[in-house]
Amino acid sequence: MPITRGEREKLRTHTFSEDKKGEFSATHMVAPEIRPGNALALSLVLLASNAPVFALNIPGSLILAFYIALVIGAHSILWISVYSLAFFILWLLVAAPLSALSKARLSGMKASNPAGSMLMSLAYLEPVVVISYLGVLMIALHKLYTISLYWAAFIVLLVIATVLYIANLNVSIAIQLMYGKRIYRNTALNRSWLFLSGQSLRMMLINTAAFLPLIVAILAGALFAGTLPAWYLVPVLFVIADLCTSWWQACTSHVYSEISSKIKPMQYSRL
Repeated sequence: MPITRGEREKLRTHTFSEDKKGEFSATHMVAPEIRPGNALALSLVLLASNAPVFALNIPGSLILAFYIALVIGAHSILWISVYSLAFFILWLLVAAPLSALSKARLSGMKASNPAGSMLMSLAYLEPVVVISYLGVLMIALHKLYTISLYWAAFIVLLVIATVLYIANLNVSIAIQLMYGKRIYRNTALNRSWLFLSGQSLRMMLINTAAFLPLIVAILAGALFAGTLPAWYLVPVLFVIADLCTSWWQACTSHVYSEISSKIKPMQYSRL
């Protein structure tokens, strides 16, 4: 059935409502590309002007330092499992809320709802990323070359760590979105994926650079574990973990600020 002249005129002049900025929140927005070098450099300036965040990260850094030292010095899968379970619980209850508060401070926001940050960390199993990668390093350094059975454990852990790490890359700025936009946790997680879509490699470069000193310290500690007690590593690991964690939080805060200020609505042509 042919359409009328009036209906044809309506179609000709119609524009998609997504052209209206904010009508569909971030669903139809185009985010700017992240520049890893700028993010790493400018985040140091941001961190220097927000020194109190180092204090906020002390509990989480202590938890991480003790966990790494315990795993390096452990000689039993049972005890490694016990340490990992304790780390998982403490990370969710202590480190996750304080990390969220630190990100909020760096972004000039008012933090609220600590349960939301704990659930957000749990949704993407953030503590398991640390546990899995540490397990990969320990197996590679101590067992991989001697017992063939550990190859299977190495591959399984590497797959788990990689998949979860990639998922966590895309929720790096979810905390800032939750506090800055005053939206619910699930909405913040989904919008973070939209903002960082297609930029996983850039976020990976930023994260790797920020945590590289800690990775080097872990490798060095594991290599020399047989010549000195693992407990000697705790002070060194704690300081480096605090610095790296704070730097990473500053990086994500800079990325959030950059995207929020330069994001544009997707444009549609008329029919």
